[in-house]
Amino acid sequence: MNSRSLQFVWTFHALERLAERGLTREDVEGAVRDKHSTRETNPGEADWRIDTGRIVLLYDCPDKRDIDVIRIVTAWPKRRRDQRHLKLAFDKPQGNQEQ
Repeated sequence: MNSRSLQFVWTFHALERLAERGLTREDVEGAVRDKHSTRETNPGEADWRIDTGRIVLLYDCPDKRDIDVIRIVTAWPKRRRDQRHLKLAFDKPQGNQEQ
C-alpha cells in the first residue's frame, strides 16, 4: 500500500463523531498512514483497528476491492486510565449522605 496514493472515504457516522470527540480528519488519516502496518483485526463491523495510544479507530481496507481506498468507520480519543478511575471514584455514592 502506497501511503501517497491512499484515498480516504468516511462513513456518515465517523464524520459526525469527529467534532463531538474533538478529533480532526488529519488526526485519523495520519494515524492510518503511520500505523496501518501494525493494525489489528477487529471482531466487529470494520475490518481493522488501530490504537495509537491517543486515538482508537476502526476502518476497512480495501474498500470495495480497491487497496488504495480506506473507509473510516469510527474513531474516538482514548481516555487515560487514571482519568477513567478518577471519574469512577467521583461518581460513586458515598454512604448515607443527606441531600
